[in-house]
Amino acid sequence: MPYAFLRGLSMFYKEVGQGPALILVPGLGGDSRAFNPLLPFMRKHRVRLVAPDPRGLGRSGGSTEDLGLDEMALDLVSLMDCLGIEAAAFLGVSLGALVVRSLAAKWPQKVSRIVLCSPPPPAASQGEEWRERLRELLSRTPLEEIMMRLLEMMVAPRYLEANRSTLQELASRYQIDERTRRVMIRQLELWRGAGQQWSALEVPSLILGGDQDVLAGPEVLKRISRSVQGSRLVIFEGVGHHLVLEAPCLVARELGRFLAP
Repeated sequence: MPYAFLRGLSMFYKEVGQGPALILVPGLGGDSRAFNPLLPFMRKHRVRLVAPDPRGLGRSGGSTEDLGLDEMALDLVSLMDCLGIEAAAFLGVSLGALVVRSLAAKWPQKVSRIVLCSPPPPAASQGEEWRERLRELLSRTPLEEIMMRLLEMMVAPRYLEANRSTLQELASRYQIDERTRRVMIRQLELWRGAGQQWSALEVPSLILGGDQDVLAGPEVLKRISRSVQGSRLVIFEGVGHHLVLEAPCLVARELGRFLAP
C-alpha cells in the first residue's frame, strides 16, 4: 500500500491512471474510499487520479488537535511535492471543496483547475443549521449507526428507496470508529462561516451539484457559481448531496469534458 511520509505523518493514498494529475479531496470524515464508485468511470480518461486519506482518517496518521483548512491544504501540497507533482487539478467534495479553496488561495501556482462537488452554502445561517444537525448526530448516535444515518441524510429520497439494502451493506463495511467521530466533530468547526469566501477563486472552475441536495441545492449552487468568476455550473436531476455515490457516471462525464486539453 502506498504511503507518503510528510510533515510528521504517514499519509495513505491511492494512485490510478496516467496523465495530468487530478487530486481528489473527500468531504466530512471521508477518505480515499469515498471515490471508489468514481474510479471505474474515469478509466477512459487520460488522467492521473490521486486520492489521499486526510490526516487522522482512514489509513493516515497524524495529529488533528490543531486541524484547520490551511493545515489540510498544506498536507496536500506536501503530498504533491512528495509525488513530484508541480501543479494539479483538484476535485473537492463538500468540506473538501473548502480545503481546495484554501489551497488555491495560498498556493495558486499549485492549482490548474478546480471542481467543486456539492460545496457548502455561502449563507452562514444555512451552514450553521446543518452543522448543528450533524454535530447532534455524531454526538448522540451509536458508532455502528452513524454511517447509515449520514447516508440517509445525504442521498436523494428516490436513490435511498431504490438502494437501501446496498447502502446498509456500505454502511456496515465502512463503519465509523471513535477516532473518526472525533475528527468529524473537529471538521464541523471548519464549516463555521467558511462558505462565504468563494469569490476568491481565480482559476477555471466547474461546480457540480444535485437538485435534491438538502444542504447545497440549486439556489445555493447558483449563488456560489455567480461568485466564482467564469465558473461552469452543472446540476444533476434527482441527485442528492453524495454525487460520487449517486451519479458517478455523470460526474465522470463532466470531469472528462472539463479536463480535456
